Amino acid sequence: MNRLAIVAIILAITGLNSVMATTEIGFAGLTGWSNNYFLQDPQGWGLTVSQRVAKKISLSMTYNHLDNDFRYIGTTQFGGFPPPNPDTTRDMIRSDASADIFEISIHFTLVEDKKMRLEAGVGVGNAELNLRLKGESTGRGISSEKSVP
Repeated sequence: MNRLAIVAIILAITGLNSVMATTEIGFAGLTGWSNNYFLQDPQGWGLTVSQRVAKKISLSMTYNHLDNDFRYIGTTQFGGFPPPNPDTTRDMIRSDASADIFEISIHFTLVEDKKMRLEAGVGVGNAELNLRLKGESTGRGISSEKSVP
């Protein structure tokens, strides 16, 4: 999802401010874990906007961005001639993996006190995963299916 759509949704949620005066905006640093070789232990940031639409119901939008950059030694393959013998090179490969996660959810407040609130919710989300690999000595981009170490 492009960033303009995310900004439009944030403005739409905060535009509900005339219905109720309770809008919550949060920003956080994130650390994650993944068993994906390229994503590994990503770090990033997250943004949450929540708007109360009724006494016990709120609508929330969350956007998280996680990324991991590292280098490894791998084999790069480029189309050589003849086709059965592609040009194979050992190279230091730079990996740039990222995940953009977007979610819209609705929450119901189960318990609310002065210092805490317990909510249950359900939502729908979308994740966009990006992987960019580049051989450092050759300077060429590598397709992800030809670069698994």
